[in-house]
Amino acid sequence: MTYALKIVTLLSLSFLTSCTSTKYIEKQSEPLKQAVYGVNDSLKEARVDLAWFYSNETTKLVGPPLKRLLIKPLYETNSVGAKILVVPEELKHTKAIVIGSSEYQELLKNKEIAQQVTEELKLQKEVTQVIDKQRQVNEQNQLKLINDYNKAQLVIQKKDTAIWHRNFAILGLLVLILGYIGLRVAIAYGKITAPFIL
Repeated sequence: MTYALKIVTLLSLSFLTSCTSTKYIEKQSEPLKQAVYGVNDSLKEARVDLAWFYSNETTKLVGPPLKRLLIKPLYETNSVGAKILVVPEELKHTKAIVIGSSEYQELLKNKEIAQQVTEELKLQKEVTQVIDKQRQVNEQNQLKLINDYNKAQLVIQKKDTAIWHRNFAILGLLVLILGYIGLRVAIAYGKITAPFIL
């Protein structure tokens, strides 16, 4: 088979896989959408802690780019190694509280806030489970696609071999027929004598 036929076979295989996995694509995109919008909504609500979590979860579903954006921290000029938390203007009146600090512990004494944080932690566990499950599905589908491709390649190689064998057989028969015809013509014109030829 030709190279073009191999490409067509691979594209057909990819097309069939994509046609039969519409539900898979929808399921794959939903966890990714949730994580991406989780980051965006968390930042809008000044919840850097949640944005941090959701952004990390997002990287589990999306591979790194070929050319990664260069992000550098800003540092205080009068302090060695102290990073500055830079926020957009929309958050200029927002108070910053570090998780685990005494201020944070004081914040959790409020019943409503404590309940909200508990629900958020529960949701984070659920999101992690969904994304981990999705990663397994992604890996399984990737392996299936690779296996299907390898099987298709084997089928193509077998067909290539069969075609080459057929071509050689046809060529051999053609040489025999032409040789026989040439011999008969030579005998007919008296060029050679071959009493064993009918």
